Amino acid sequence: MDSQLFDRIWETSTTTGTGTLTLAGARTGYQAFSIVGNGTKVPYLITNGTDFEIGEGIYSSSTLTRATIFSSSNSNSAVNFGAGTKDVILSMPAKYLTEINVEDSFISAEPISGGRAVSFNSSGAVQIAMASIPSRTPAVGIVVDNVASGQATRVYNRGSVRSSQFNFSGYIGKPVWVGASGNIISSGLPVESGNIHIPLGTITSHSGLLMGSPYMGSGSVFHDAIASGVVEWHNLASGAIRSGSIASGQIGIWHLASGQIFWFAHGSGSVLRSHMASGIVDNTKIANASIFANHMASGSVASGNIASGQIETYALSSGTTVNRAIFTGPFVSGTSWTMLTEEIVSGTKAVCISQSGHLRVAMASVSGRMPAIGVVVDNVASGIQANVFSHGVFQTTSGMANYSGQLGQALYVGRSGHIVSMSGTFNSGGFLSGDIYQRIGTAFNSGGVVIQLSEAFKLASG
Repeated sequence: MDSQLFDRIWETSTTTGTGTLTLAGARTGYQAFSIVGNGTKVPYLITNGTDFEIGEGIYSSSTLTRATIFSSSNSNSAVNFGAGTKDVILSMPAKYLTEINVEDSFISAEPISGGRAVSFNSSGAVQIAMASIPSRTPAVGIVVDNVASGQATRVYNRGSVRSSQFNFSGYIGKPVWVGASGNIISSGLPVESGNIHIPLGTITSHSGLLMGSPYMGSGSVFHDAIASGVVEWHNLASGAIRSGSIASGQIGIWHLASGQIFWFAHGSGSVLRSHMASGIVDNTKIANASIFANHMASGSVASGNIASGQIETYALSSGTTVNRAIFTGPFVSGTSWTMLTEEIVSGTKAVCISQSGHLRVAMASVSGRMPAIGVVVDNVASGIQANVFSHGVFQTTSGMANYSGQLGQALYVGRSGHIVSMSGTFNSGGFLSGDIYQRIGTAFNSGGVVIQLSEAFKLASG
């Protein structure tokens, strides 16, 4: 049975000890617990101004039975209250607070102890996800409560999650994974032979996770769950992706195989359905290789600029359209989330989460400043909210990056937080032994980056 929430319920009690409370009536301006109805489970706060207890209890006829204790001044056990008046408040505890999607009424196929990753079995019930057993993957979320077999339970699968079941002390800012037995592990990777690699998110506090950008959701496998280059054009059979299988906007500029439409040929959103009339561009309109990647800047061809039928096969000879425009400011395409900074972040920098749960510049050369969890493209002062991007297309301003001669090559988190190639601007000395090595994207022009985070690992000596 799930707890029920009601507004403005606050009573007092003079009951002593650790047992059931007898309620003595509502405070002025508030309602009594009686409005919830007998037998209803509710969250509560009991305090005498010094000691406190937070948990769930069952209301019945002016009494509240303390059933489950989440936290208390008595080491999270029942408080032995002494004589005097106590306040008894229907109060939503922190573990209920989340910025995520919650799916209710999933039935558990087996007992699940709180703080476990879960997957669906063949009957659609949730079971403990295990990296060591293929039939128990992929993970679809986590369960933070202790659940009996056959009981309905909440499954959390996006955003921020906090639970007293977690203890990530010493691992803030590090990634978490589904372990071989379903535990959410915060050190090492589940790379034992036969295990399935299932990332969940990043630790934001000793009891909190940021599940996302994104790792799970509908279909359970998102862009961060598959390493760059793992799925190529030849990995999919003809007809393997059918109409309706891909939601609007899910194919980006880097998703098409070489030789079809080059991934660096168009900035995100630069060609929209309103830009060309139906049927104007077909296989007879543009000769092979007549338009190259550097021929048009993002937005240079807008709707209404070319009338129907004005570009034919004979209209453009190879190479006649040349690069006449460049980006003059930062261009960004992607979905961002925000977090508080603890230091100045200037320009386009990779960022990580510090031990205090705030953003700071990621640095491959500094212990505790990796892995990167995204990129900040603005100049941001310390102590304010910054927009963090973990995927998308970015065109930096002049002087912030120079990838000339390195188009199509991998980019990494630099030793001072810049997005760098293996050599060149901002990385003239290269990486050194002991640096944390993390690929962060691909260069598509002299100042343009397609961001797609990969895992980080430490460079060995030699």
